[in-house]
Amino acid sequence: MGSELLVESNLGNGTSFSFVIRSPVTQAEQPVFEARPLSGMTILYAEDEAIIRHLTARQLRDAGATVIEAEDGEVALGELRKKAPDLLLIDIEMPRLDGVETLRRLRTSDPGHRYPIFALTSHISGLKCATARSLGADEVFTKPVQILPLAAAFMARRGHSGVHTPSIGGELWQADQGTLVSENFFVLLRSDATALAKKHIPAFEDQMRNDLEQLAVEMAVENYENIKQIAHRCLGVCLVLGAQAISKRLEVIENAADSKQKDQIENRVAGLIELLELTVQEMRKAVPAPI
Repeated sequence: MGSELLVESNLGNGTSFSFVIRSPVTQAEQPVFEARPLSGMTILYAEDEAIIRHLTARQLRDAGATVIEAEDGEVALGELRKKAPDLLLIDIEMPRLDGVETLRRLRTSDPGHRYPIFALTSHISGLKCATARSLGADEVFTKPVQILPLAAAFMARRGHSGVHTPSIGGELWQADQGTLVSENFFVLLRSDATALAKKHIPAFEDQMRNDLEQLAVEMAVENYENIKQIAHRCLGVCLVLGAQAISKRLEVIENAADSKQKDQIENRVAGLIELLELTVQEMRKAVPAPI
């Protein structure tokens, strides 16, 4: 192989030995999740908000997963009766049958299931998150889903890692305070700029306008439960699409509605429509012009 063994001896000074080994350099094995970390996985993904579901499912597919979409817990349970996935990814807050009740039913109907369950929420804390864990959720992630932490958590649960991966999600507050949109928007932009420009941004603007108008109606009659529900729904959409400035306000509104802090809500609602318009403008400017 071209290797050498050298001996040098000097009378009275001793003998020294040296060797040279020539060997081809091989590429280090790359982690399985550098390019398409979810390759080979089938994920059952339950989320009621269409914009969130479509955008997140696209990210999961881009990462190599086969994705089965469900718009609520009832549909998810129906899919589970057909075939077990590699991973159940489920939103905690959904109408008709939410994530917590779905897990409760699953615990009764299929207590020995072998696939991990990851729950999604706009807030990592709260009673429903704790309940979801107690009912069998292996991890709780905040929106928007981050692919690499998701893949690492899945591999840890399947025994491919020696350590437990902590629950991680999109971290809203680490983003640059001076921008209206977060990095997640640019992740979506790199994935499919055309769909984002033609479909998702217009749908986001229309839905947000309708919800913010309804929010004003509920504020007029001080219906704090409806205010909280609207703020939570809008927060999930904004987190996934990367509308970070609006997200910050919505989180305060949702928390203030819990304690019926009218002044806090009014302060954060004021100017939200204008902030929405500025955010949409920034999103559209970021979309590259067609060649």
